Amino acid sequence: MRTPHWTFAWSLAAVSGLALPAQAGPRGSEASHARRAAPAHGAAPAAKRHAAAAAAHEAAKAKGHEADEGNSKAEREDHGKANRDKDKADKDKHEHGKHKGPPKAVQKKLEQLRATRKQRRAAHLAKLKHKWGGLVTHPAVRAELKVHAWRMARLDRVRELAAAEDKTDVVARVDKLIAKEQARHDKHMGVLKTKGAH
Repeated sequence: MRTPHWTFAWSLAAVSGLALPAQAGPRGSEASHARRAAPAHGAAPAAKRHAAAAAAHEAAKAKGHEADEGNSKAEREDHGKANRDKDKADKDKHEHGKHKGPPKAVQKKLEQLRATRKQRRAAHLAKLKHKWGGLVTHPAVRAELKVHAWRMARLDRVRELAAAEDKTDVVARVDKLIAKEQARHDKHMGVLKTKGAH
């Protein structure tokens, strides 16, 4: 089986027409030094290889210029206009779907929530300590509480935005997800409580 290095070397040799040294032989810096010092049997000297590569490049370049001469100035201008029209359409498309922010009712509620954040946090922590006792100090319980709070915050925000825009189907789906997350959280906390959160 060939290593990726040898696979690449063989494919490179096939493309360039060079012969490779045998795969078996010395490895490491000695082998690479020996390969650089003496070209493989049948390999062209470096100057001939470079000259052949330069000639191939010039031929491809000349062929490309001949193809360019076939395009008239009018065709190039039409192509440029088509690109400009496409760019303008893309810009209009992106501007049409720009985010406008939450509705005014939601903005007012968010401002109220921001203003009362410290009091709500203290009340929530007191409620958790009352419900779970000293269990809330364990790292596994704290991690679960953090995950649950993150998920519930996002679900509550989605529900609030959907309700403000009268999207009843989205509100119903979010309510199902909230119930599912609450059930998952209660089950996980029950497991942690029985284990003693070790």
